[in-house]
Amino acid sequence: MEVQSAAGPVRTPVDGEWVDVDTTLELTDDGVRPVAVPGEITFSAGGDAPMAVLGDGEGTQITLAWPDELPAPELAGATATYRDVLDDVDLVLTATRTGFEQHLVVNSRPDRATLAALRELEFPLTSDGASVEEGEGGQLQVVDESGNVVGNAAAPLMWDARTDPATDEPVAVDEIGLELAEPSEAGTDATLVLTPPQEFLTDPTTVYPVTIDPTQALGLIGSTFVQNNVNTPQAGPSELPVGTWNGGGQVNRALLQFDLGAAFDKVVQSATLSLWQFHSYSCSPR
Repeated sequence: MEVQSAAGPVRTPVDGEWVDVDTTLELTDDGVRPVAVPGEITFSAGGDAPMAVLGDGEGTQITLAWPDELPAPELAGATATYRDVLDDVDLVLTATRTGFEQHLVVNSRPDRATLAALRELEFPLTSDGASVEEGEGGQLQVVDESGNVVGNAAAPLMWDARTDPATDEPVAVDEIGLELAEPSEAGTDATLVLTPPQEFLTDPTTVYPVTIDPTQALGLIGSTFVQNNVNTPQAGPSELPVGTWNGGGQVNRALLQFDLGAAFDKVVQSATLSLWQFHSYSCSPR
C-alpha cells in the first residue's frame, strides 16, 4: 500500500516495471477516477452509481455501494467529498496508489435522527474474481479463487478531533463493530455492516468532528506495520510509523513488501528506496 498518499505523479514499480502513477482525481465518462494508477479505482460521480469500484485490471473487482443516491462530489487532489450524505455527515473517499480510503466525517454532535442513522451503517458489496471475508483480527480480506489473500483492510476504527502533539495521532480512538451480513439489495453478494459505538458519539468529552473509518485503505497488500500496544492487523496503511517517541512505551516497526519477480535469477547492480518523512516528535539526534 502507501508510504504516503498525497496526490500527484510519482514513479512506482508494478510487475517489475516502473510506471507513472498520479492519484489526482478527475471526472470522466465512467465516473471519478485517478489520472493514472495500476488497476482500476472508480468513485461515484453522484446519483445511484456505486460508491467505489476497486479492480486489479485482470478480472478481480470489488464494488461498494452507499445505500442511497450520492450528491456530486467535491474533488481536491486525491480526495472526493460527498457533502451531507446524512445530516451534517460527509462521505470522504481518497484514492491511493493501490486502493482507496473511506471516511465518514461527523462534523458536529449529531441530533437524535442522525444518531439513529449512525447506529448501523450498511454498505452493499459485490465481488468478482475474489471474495471478501472477515479475518480473525476483525479486518477485511480479499481472497482470490485459489484461496490466497490478495488484499486487506485493517479493522474499522473511529476517533475524534483531539490529537497527541507528540505523535500527531488521535488520542480518543474506539473500535467499530463489523459484520459481513446477507445481501440487503438484489444483485449484491453481501452487506458490510458497521456499528459505531453510540457512547463514543454521545460522550460529552468527545470533540467534533468525529471520523468513522470503515475500510482503512482497502486494496492490495504491499506494506504494514506492527506496534507493541496494538493487537489488530494494520495491513495497507497510508502512513507507516517507525521507532519510538516515548522511550519505548510505544514502538513501531514498518514492513514493506516488494515484487521481486523481475529480479529473479538476475544480477542487481543497484537499488534505490525513497521514503518521505512528514512528521517527527523530535528532530534532535538520538
